[in-house]
Amino acid sequence: MSTPRSEFVKSAPWYSRATALSREDIMTIERRTFLKSAGLTMGAGVLGPSVALAAQSTPAPMAGGDMPKGMTFVTIKRGQEMSLGIKTDRGILDVKRAEAQWKQKAPTTIDEVFQRGGGQALQRLVDKAQTGGLFLAEDKIEYGPCVTNPEKIICIGLNYRKHAAETGNPVPKAPILFNKALREVVWVISDTCGYDGTVRSPAACR
Repeated sequence: MSTPRSEFVKSAPWYSRATALSREDIMTIERRTFLKSAGLTMGAGVLGPSVALAAQSTPAPMAGGDMPKGMTFVTIKRGQEMSLGIKTDRGILDVKRAEAQWKQKAPTTIDEVFQRGGGQALQRLVDKAQTGGLFLAEDKIEYGPCVTNPEKIICIGLNYRKHAAETGNPVPKAPILFNKALREVVWVISDTCGYDGTVRSPAACR
């Protein structure tokens, strides 16, 4: 069970002096304390079945100067397997199959890209693949989540004017941040699940 936000706030050393602060100051301190305590970072995408293991593992060091540049990535989903694709003028390059053929030591998942970069190796695969048949049509791919194993998620509330107006709130002068636990994010609805106004996780569709 996760610890309520109020418990993080009450345990902070400034809590007993909070009455001397303005409401805006208190909210700013609360957000900073909560985010620091919870250890949150940015994340995106729909979560796959391996998120629980990812959340428990020690984060790998971020890649250095060999991060890819000028590339658009997708995740290709084949059953439970998630692999990397690169969008090109000829279609989506299947990086896993290209790497198996040309062995450039390129990353074959988006997680590997985050961890070690591999921009030069990926570019070599794109160049070599121009004469091969490893490009897939965009409309023939089953797409996976853009980030397959997010560790933590931060959301931004009231992030557009119409939403603020709908809720009767003023447009915020600074971003309103809140966290989402991994277990709170559900999967995209599939054709087998149907839709009746409720977004269901896969278990609910069985």
